[in-house]
Amino acid sequence: MEVLKDMSPGSADYPFLLMTFEKFLIDILKHQDKKSGLWHTILDDPETYIESSVSAMFLYALLVNRKYNLVDTLCDPAIQLTWDGLARLVQENGVFSGVSEGTDPSDKNEYTARNVGTYTWGTGAFLLAACENSRDK
Repeated sequence: MEVLKDMSPGSADYPFLLMTFEKFLIDILKHQDKKSGLWHTILDDPETYIESSVSAMFLYALLVNRKYNLVDTLCDPAIQLTWDGLARLVQENGVFSGVSEGTDPSDKNEYTARNVGTYTWGTGAFLLAACENSRDK
């Protein structure tokens, strides 16, 4: 998506990247937890915990898509649901919670054993999405 917004639609690689991004959006929207508005640490496993940093990154992608009209996918309901879910994780002192500790590619047992709390990468992802959300209005 970062490449698409700056790439010429006439570029030879543009159609493939656009198709890949569209598939990505369709797939993540299928797995959004409708109750929290966020995503599970293992996207297609609703038994795993909700993870806020990936949800913030997905929100950023949805907002950029809307801003640049990259893919004609109805994202507005998902955007609001995600924003509402993330906003609930910002504590009164500004701390953003619900972030998984660092992970490497691994199996379900490894992912579900991770601590969840406050980590800088999650706060950064949230701030990126929040900045894009404020520009989008």
